Amino acid sequence: MEKIEDFFLDLSFSQIEAAVYLTLVKYHSMNGSQIAKLTSFARSSVYTALESLYQKGAVIYLTGEPRLYQAKPPTILFEEVKNKCVKSAEHLKKVLSQWSSDQRLEEFWNIKGMSYLLLKIEEMIKAAKKEILVNTNFVIKYILPSLKNCAKRGVRIIHFSFAELETANTIIEGYYNSKKTETLCRFERIMMVVDQQSTIVASRDNSGEIIGTFTKNPLFVNIISEHIHHDIYLYKLEEKFQCDLITPDIQINSLMEKLDQQSGDKIK
Repeated sequence: MEKIEDFFLDLSFSQIEAAVYLTLVKYHSMNGSQIAKLTSFARSSVYTALESLYQKGAVIYLTGEPRLYQAKPPTILFEEVKNKCVKSAEHLKKVLSQWSSDQRLEEFWNIKGMSYLLLKIEEMIKAAKKEILVNTNFVIKYILPSLKNCAKRGVRIIHFSFAELETANTIIEGYYNSKKTETLCRFERIMMVVDQQSTIVASRDNSGEIIGTFTKNPLFVNIISEHIHHDIYLYKLEEKFQCDLITPDIQINSLMEKLDQQSGDKIK
């Protein structure tokens, strides 16, 4: 169990200052020699502590010889300490957030592990005000309750997937490209954009570990947003014309296409 003196340390009081103040609270008016006897600290150390406590407004002098000291009532002292700490913290938060606001736009935060990924996603969903774009086929079941609650407070949720949707018949706007399921749903990944201000991208690596990136970088946010939009556009176009629009004569023989083809062959 923590001793009461330990709490003084959190408020920038030294151990001897805490002992001197507590002694004065208990015994009321005392001089330095009396306090030294009760606390077993050297008189010189006690007088140094008393001067420090006076500067902090924790004790007051009383007239007379020898000089007597009295503790400021705890209800008054610690209300003053609390108000001072809160005021200083609010000021620092405001000033330092302004200093770092431009830097945060360029930062990329690495994410590793499912638990960290879900915590970050939940944080983003909670902060959403207008719109969430999400393209995923493997974590939707974990975040679906939060997405539904978010939709209930007026945020538009747009979900695209190559795997069977778990958002069917919900207030979430879902698009499911079943024609691509065989070749594309093997990739476990998530791409999410919130209010066109922040994005998170994650997938499993070859070892099965979840790795990803979160950022507010405007260029990266736009790239991921465009990707999700184009998946939906292509799905809607294929539904409209009832055909596969990505035919061999359309493909450009890139490395990505070759790797996708090789992966598809292995699955079959």
